[in-house]
Order: sequence, then C-alpha cells, then structure tokens
Amino acid sequence: MIGDDRIQTIQGVDYLYEADMQDGATDPLVTATLTIRNNQSDTLTYVLQKTVTSTLVSGVGQITDSGAGDGMAVAQFYVLAAESLALSPRSFAFTVLCTTASGANFYAARGIWTNSQP
Repeated sequence: MIGDDRIQTIQGVDYLYEADMQDGATDPLVTATLTIRNNQSDTLTYVLQKTVTSTLVSGVGQITDSGAGDGMAVAQFYVLAAESLALSPRSFAFTVLCTTASGANFYAARGIWTNSQP
C-alpha cells in the first residue's frame, strides 16, 4: 500500500528517512530505491537516487527489516548534508520502489519532498 508522505529537509543538514512498508506478503524485501524527481510526471530523470539492501552502506542506508515472516519491512535512507545542500530550496516528488526476493516490485511510498533554506 502506498503512503502519501510529506518530507521536510533543510539544506546543508543530514537527514534520515525511514520507510516502513507492508506488502501483505512474507516475501523478503531485497532492495528499496528512494528517488527524488523534479516532479511526478518526470519519469526519466532524477535529482537524487539511493538504493539500499540489507548491507549497511555509509551515507546511503540499509534495509533494517526485510519483512520476512510478517510482511512488515523497514528501509532507511540517509540524505547527507552535502546532498541536501545541492538540492534547490523547493518541493520535489519522491518515491520508494521495492523489490522482493521473488522479483516482485511495488511502490511503498510516494509524496512531496520539500527542501528549505536554513
């Protein structure tokens, strides 16, 4: 189920976005990709994209719970100060696309990502 979220960040400040998702199945989550785009209709380009797995990658994030067994997964994405500084102070569209062990894809989140000046 897609949640419509509103995220607020400040230029030049580190931010942790945690996406909690339930796909209703026990198929483990293997990747999750956060994509920030100029607008929702822009499907070809992005201004920031991060893909996480169960392995923690510094400055990127990690799937902290695959959802195996209960269908409730958690993915964490780190947006670093330098990355938030590079984003214009305005609103963007974002999505979180997930892939399970069986290859199924689903959107776990979407919404508006607003980056403000400090």
